[in-house]
Amino acid sequence: MKKSLPLHIHIATLVIGLLLLLGLSSSAYNYIKTSDMLLQHSQMRITELSDGLKNEMLKNQQTLSLSLTILLKNGLAKAATSAERLQFLPAIQSVLTQLPNMTAFDIGYENGDFLIVRKLSHHSVFQASAPNDAIFMIDHISYKKRLLERRYSNNKGELLDLQIEEETEYDPRERDWYKKALRSKNMYISEVYDFYFSKQAGMTFALSNDEKTAVIAADLTLQSLNKRMQNIALTPSSQILIIDKKNTIIAQKNSAQAHSNMPKDNLVTFLMAQQKSFTDEKMQGTFIWQAEQWIIQKTNIHKNDDEALSLLVASPEKELVSEAIALRNISLIIQLLAIFIALPIAWFMAHRITLSLNQLSANAQKINRFDFSVTEQNPSLIKEVNSLAESMNTMRHTINSFLNIVKVISSENDLDKLLDSVVQQTCKTSQSDAAAVFLMNEDESALNLHNLYFSSDDKKIDHALCDTCYPIDNEKGGLIDVVKNKKSLLINYQTSDKKQLLFSAICEQLAFDSIDIYLQPLLNRKEEVIGVLMIISEQDRLANNESWIGFNHMLSHFSAVSLESRQLIHQQKALMQSFIELIASAIDAKSPYTGGHCQRVPTITKMLANAACESNSDLYKDFDLTEDEWEELHFSAWLHDCGKVTTPEYVVDKSTKLETLYDRIHEVRTRFEILKRDAEIKTWKNIATYNNRALESEINDAQLQALKKEQQQLDDDFAFIAQCNVGGEFMADDKIQRLEDIAHKTWLRTLPDDIGISWEEAQRKKLNTPQSLPVKEMLISDKIEHIIQRDKSDTFTINNRWGFDMQQPQYKYNRGELYNLAIRRGTLNDEERYKINDHIVQTIIMLENLPYPKHLRNVPDIAGGHHEKMDGSGYPRKLKKEDMPLTARMMAIADIFEALTAADRPYKKPKTLSQSLKIMSFMVKDKHIDADLFELFLRSGIYQRYGEEFLLKEQIDEVNIKDFLPS
Repeated sequence: MKKSLPLHIHIATLVIGLLLLLGLSSSAYNYIKTSDMLLQHSQMRITELSDGLKNEMLKNQQTLSLSLTILLKNGLAKAATSAERLQFLPAIQSVLTQLPNMTAFDIGYENGDFLIVRKLSHHSVFQASAPNDAIFMIDHISYKKRLLERRYSNNKGELLDLQIEEETEYDPRERDWYKKALRSKNMYISEVYDFYFSKQAGMTFALSNDEKTAVIAADLTLQSLNKRMQNIALTPSSQILIIDKKNTIIAQKNSAQAHSNMPKDNLVTFLMAQQKSFTDEKMQGTFIWQAEQWIIQKTNIHKNDDEALSLLVASPEKELVSEAIALRNISLIIQLLAIFIALPIAWFMAHRITLSLNQLSANAQKINRFDFSVTEQNPSLIKEVNSLAESMNTMRHTINSFLNIVKVISSENDLDKLLDSVVQQTCKTSQSDAAAVFLMNEDESALNLHNLYFSSDDKKIDHALCDTCYPIDNEKGGLIDVVKNKKSLLINYQTSDKKQLLFSAICEQLAFDSIDIYLQPLLNRKEEVIGVLMIISEQDRLANNESWIGFNHMLSHFSAVSLESRQLIHQQKALMQSFIELIASAIDAKSPYTGGHCQRVPTITKMLANAACESNSDLYKDFDLTEDEWEELHFSAWLHDCGKVTTPEYVVDKSTKLETLYDRIHEVRTRFEILKRDAEIKTWKNIATYNNRALESEINDAQLQALKKEQQQLDDDFAFIAQCNVGGEFMADDKIQRLEDIAHKTWLRTLPDDIGISWEEAQRKKLNTPQSLPVKEMLISDKIEHIIQRDKSDTFTINNRWGFDMQQPQYKYNRGELYNLAIRRGTLNDEERYKINDHIVQTIIMLENLPYPKHLRNVPDIAGGHHEKMDGSGYPRKLKKEDMPLTARMMAIADIFEALTAADRPYKKPKTLSQSLKIMSFMVKDKHIDADLFELFLRSGIYQRYGEEFLLKEQIDEVNIKDFLPS
């Protein structure tokens, strides 16, 4: 092996890297400084433009202020007639000529008179009607006469003939510039706006005389600002804008259009949005446009009470620092040439140094890919590299061992097998003689020896030891220290010392006089002790080998968490199982008509599923349930009728047509009793008031006979009503007609029926038309208050998310007396029958709202399909055979068979096996149940095994399955 040298001997090879770093740093520094200088220069140029624009605005303002003041002082404000005012025309034209950007001169008087002088060059709209030599257009308005006079003048200031004279309602006193100039102490300057005739952007300057009898004004365009802005050149892509306080573009470089027609492409629009965030303290910033950084700067060039103009400049940073970029690129080229020259030398030196490092890197990559195969490591000239190679080799062995153990432990779901894996892997990893796991009992007073493992094959485990209980308050064994302190403990144990025989039953299996015992607490996620891991080895072997202690410490923590997880999963499954069985038991106990149904259907379903798994038929060759799928089927079967918790008992248990919470036939009986009493009272009243003594006896007999006949008819009618209420026979049309005839008899109610009742019933009664007492009522009636409306929450649309396809009755309940007595068959009306069928709807909704683990996600479909039929005529989704899971079709058969054979239904006699199978065979022919599964149900003898366990002896009769097999 070559002599290893310290790493600092090879530091010289890093010089080239340092040179490169120095060169790159120098280039970067020069680039940054040059860029800063160029950016500062561009800012200076922008400042010069801003100052020029400010001076231009100030010059115009001062010139106008002086000119307007002179005109006011020279008597223009006092001129009273058109002739007097036109004498000032040369002075006005002189001002207009001196200021090229001035388009018009205005003066308004307190009496409403108005004089305006316009440059025709700025008002092309008037050019066509003006004389050829006209330069100015002069409009004078006499407000009193409502007359406008228009004249023109040439470049010599000579007035031409009067061109127009027309009526006008124009009043300068209503103009904004006139009003604000009167209120202003100094000259008023308007905000930027488009002049009406010239369509140019500009501002109005107005000044009133001291007496406030006249206001003189001038319209000034911003063309001079635009021209000055066009003369500046920053970069080819720079955007230069002048905007007002409303963020309207007044001028834009390379564009002489008015601001209202200014083109605003995407960049300008984006630029305007960026500058809105600027404040008086922050007037510049940067933004990204099309993956390129731009610099934006905003400066004020004019500001007064009504207006503020700003210069907005945005330039690509790349163009501003283009010279710096060129210098940087040249510098980089020089650096690349230097690198090219130094590369062979650096490569040779680096190859010598990195040969071993590359091997280490390759090994690290293999470890990263969980490949722990051995690769020979060449020795290195660097001492530290050799040390690192040894450490990586040790790490590889440690990680490999730990992952193998973790894989074994984590893949085991059975708690006992998991603990067996823990003690075996611990014993092998620590190279000890034995290992054991103690688990805390429920009251946390003792540790029970749960698993024990000896490394030697000739050591037999006495399974009786696993029943040994070790109280944690026994100081001799050290368990109390481990449990209370939650720290590991290494003790020496003398097997010959009878005073320390806490673990003697375990230690006597080993032929050592003195042993080391290492106790490691097993802590759960809450740092609670749930057990202790014990490692036993010959004396001093553990104490002199500390390298495995940290490894074992981490392994014990992982084992404890895995153990806790398995315990929690086991407890959660047990809780879930108990919970669903509790629900099923509660549903069965809810009504005597469903007793035991929810508990027996799972039994039949599982028997049929097991028969399918064991079948050799081609139909079921691919059907084989995993442990998770058995759990899914178990939950589905137990919860298949959980929606029945929402079905009222009085609907399920309804034995007569008028029964709700009680049988309302008694109310009807009372009304018949009232009619009988009324007939008797009426008869005796007639007898008492009859005065003809000669015929008294004959008349009395006739009336008494009529009374007897009437009462007999009432008795017959009530007997008919009572028979209808039982619902034993089919209600033909003639019976329906007689029922309606009886119902239309009336009785007299003298007491109010809207007092002493519930709030809900009172709300329904309010829908009736108020009537004064006494009231005649039908003997049997359908009233508004008998109707219970369906809530929105109890209604689903056609395209509902569950796929329900059931015709919902309009009302939730209809308790009308005539409506219910007219039920043609049975005792349930359409609303009640739907409510009973609705239990499967509620089952699906309830089950789909539960958060299932992945392997239980089909529970709603399996549990909710047992009322579907193979031809698609079932409910609630009208699924066909091919749309249903096989397990759901199994449950449909189980549900029907249990219902037919159940002996705990008080409303029916239990059917025998042959009777039940015969009915089910008819259902196969009608394509209501799966024919193939029914055949499997018969051939596998499930019906017989189930009958022997759950049916009465008299139900188990002789069955010939050939009579029921599909032909």
